[in-house]
Formats: sequence, C-alpha cells, structure tokens
Amino acid sequence: MFLHPTSCAGHEALALGRPRPMVEFLFDTARTVIDFILSGAAHRYPHLRLIVPHAGGVLPLLADRLELFATLNEDTHSPSASELLHHFYYDLAGTPTPSQITALSTITTPEHLLYGSDYVWTRHPQVLHALTTLDTTWAGTDSAWRQLTTRNAHQLLGTTPYRTNSPT
Repeated sequence: MFLHPTSCAGHEALALGRPRPMVEFLFDTARTVIDFILSGAAHRYPHLRLIVPHAGGVLPLLADRLELFATLNEDTHSPSASELLHHFYYDLAGTPTPSQITALSTITTPEHLLYGSDYVWTRHPQVLHALTTLDTTWAGTDSAWRQLTTRNAHQLLGTTPYRTNSPT
C-alpha cells in the first residue's frame, strides 16, 4: 500500500499561505503512520506492506515519542512501534536532504528504501538536485543506492528486472 499525504481540514490556516507540500505533507504523513500504529491497525494487518513517502516526512524525528506513547498501551504481545517502523518501506521522493536521510536511517535499514522522483509534482531541476543529494549522501558508494533501491522495489513488488538478451 502506497501512502501519500494530502491536505487536512483547515490546511489554509496551518499553511499560512505557504505551499502545502513544504510542511503539511511531512506532518500529514507522520500523523497517518502514527495513527496506523497506535490504532492497532498495523498489528491487525501484519502482512500489509506499507510504503511511506518523502523519506518518512517528520516521522523519523517523532519515532522516539511514538515509542514512548505506544508503550503506554501496555500491550506486550504486539510488535513495538519501532519494530513496526522498521518493517515499513520508505520512498525517497521529493527533495530528501542529508539530514533527513540520516534521520531515516535511525528507524529503518537500506533494504527498506525505495526511490521515487515525485515527478511531475517535483519539477525537473529539483529531481536532478535530489539525485545529486542522494549521490553525495552515500558518497563512496558510487551509484550503489540506485541499484539497492531498484532491487528493493523488485523484491517488494515481486517483479523481475528487465534484462536485455545481449550477446556475451
């Protein structure tokens, strides 16, 4: 299931005239995932594979608070909030920054990262900037993140990568 943020009721007052994707989408993503966990839905549907966009929005920064409040539930048989966050997949769409990627690495592993450009909503120059950011964030790995996220997507979606039949 691919999750994508939208504008909540009253977003005009919250956004203060700024573009909604700038701040509100990041918080809407976090609110939705937090509700999915705290409502018990993530526990009831353990085989659902959730893709969280925009490198998790502000979710990585709220993960410790989520864990704290989730423990108030006193349900010791359910996976912890941090275990659930680790189980989800995270799309690197939009304009991920090095600090956002570092924060994301505190809640998941590279095997749960996917690449998406968010194109056409993210303009071509921003997509290229995001690619450069991702290339330099994983400095020394060449374009290994590209192969990693491609492999992750094929594994998640159960597809086979396209191969050409070129002579050897």
